[in-house]
Amino acid sequence: MAAIQGQQRLARAKHPDTLWLFPAYNHNAHGQRHTTTAAVRSAIQKWMAEVGIVDRDGNPAHITPHQFRHTFGTRELNNGAPQEVVQELLDHDDPAVTRGYARLNGERLKHEFISAARFNAAGELLQQLAPDSALADVAWMKERMNRAKVTLPNGYCALPLQQTCEVQNACLDCNDYFVTTPEFIPAHEEQRARTADLIATFESAGQTRMAEKNRKVLIKLDTLLKSLRGVP
Repeated sequence: MAAIQGQQRLARAKHPDTLWLFPAYNHNAHGQRHTTTAAVRSAIQKWMAEVGIVDRDGNPAHITPHQFRHTFGTRELNNGAPQEVVQELLDHDDPAVTRGYARLNGERLKHEFISAARFNAAGELLQQLAPDSALADVAWMKERMNRAKVTLPNGYCALPLQQTCEVQNACLDCNDYFVTTPEFIPAHEEQRARTADLIATFESAGQTRMAEKNRKVLIKLDTLLKSLRGVP
């Protein structure tokens, strides 16, 4: 919202009466014309070249404005928006086109889940599955159900749905069900920083028992982060 409001201020600074968020830059003295698709595409490519955005092979990345529609539609479906609403927002005549957004996203998430290196709380690498195996399909179905059941800031809970956890939180002592991946490194780093601050506070207050308790947590976090950072 802040970015949109900022663009509105920029547009109205040049064209006070314009109705467009992106008025045409040239030959538009009164702000009555909006910018063109070609101009937007050119601006995006120029910006990407300036900041040096590349693809996974190191080549200059290529993005078109139309891809933003795909991102918007996929995110809305992921956030639980009804397909009919997304279809209307994207002006799709055929509902099958909108359904494709959800299908493509689901396949991408499945691929990332199967190919990702996953670790337990002890930093031990969990077994990876062959992408085309039946076990991979079963594991992905279970993963989707578990993710829907509980969201954790630093990993996933793999506890079967029919069982309940007395703690109801991700625990570094839980080697059986707590699962994490490199995408959660920032969350673990943040927890490590908080833990180090706690240790310093307890030590300065002479609370050696609490400081020692948190040192054990710090050691586990260091072990886990070492494993996660070692993923190529």
